[in-house]
Amino acid sequence: MPSLHAVLRDISRELHFGHGFKVVRGLPVERHSREDNIIMYAGLSFHIGPLRARQDNKYDSKPADVVLNHIKDLSLGHEKAHIGAPAYTADKQVFHTDSGDIVSLFALSTAAEGGTSRLASTWRVYNELAATRPDLIQTLSEDWIADNFGNPSQQYITKPLLFHQPPTGTSPERVILQYARRYFTGFGALPRSTQIPPITEAQAEALDAIHFLGEKFNVGLDFRQGDIQYVNNLAIFHARDGFKDTAEQQSVYALSFFFFFFFFFVDFEYPS
Repeated sequence: MPSLHAVLRDISRELHFGHGFKVVRGLPVERHSREDNIIMYAGLSFHIGPLRARQDNKYDSKPADVVLNHIKDLSLGHEKAHIGAPAYTADKQVFHTDSGDIVSLFALSTAAEGGTSRLASTWRVYNELAATRPDLIQTLSEDWIADNFGNPSQQYITKPLLFHQPPTGTSPERVILQYARRYFTGFGALPRSTQIPPITEAQAEALDAIHFLGEKFNVGLDFRQGDIQYVNNLAIFHARDGFKDTAEQQSVYALSFFFFFFFFFVDFEYPS
């Protein structure tokens, strides 16, 4: 790891100052147990983003700091009635962002057919909207009511989807788009609450516009077993094609979010 540290730090630089995504290819997952694969994943990722985000605060109905999710199709089992996000189905996922500075996905196994991971630059989409539909930029920059899905202390939150970061002495001007469609439309076991206002016609058009522009300008990754995909979540949004599993081959991914000083870059030493 001491000799690999510099290579992994270069990946972090690419995430923040280059194309905004990178794939680490070829971890020999079939040689190792599930636990050892996750240990390798966490160890490599530490050199790219040292602060790991919490995914949930419960596991098995007990308090826990959950920092990793496994993404697979649960729609054919008894969990189907509890699915509240398209990630846990074999259906197509529309373009969206997640939490954290960096989104990381580790392919423990891939689908028998389909499931291409797709990435698109939110800045490229912004530029297209600025040239053709500046009214939708205004809509995205206004406050939206996002469902909190039954949180009794806060039924919804209000926020814009599009953020502007003015330039400073150390960082350039930036545009950040952060959203997931299901927080405004509901999905499956988590429908949008009838106690909060529905989205407007302009908001529905804005959601469709950024998705279909993502479809127009995306790149599809040849994601293989043993690959780790790292994506700058504040500059790139992502989607997934629908897929098919078989009894012999089923897709399983490990998902983590990381934080690493998006607006400036500070290197750190490999721990002895």
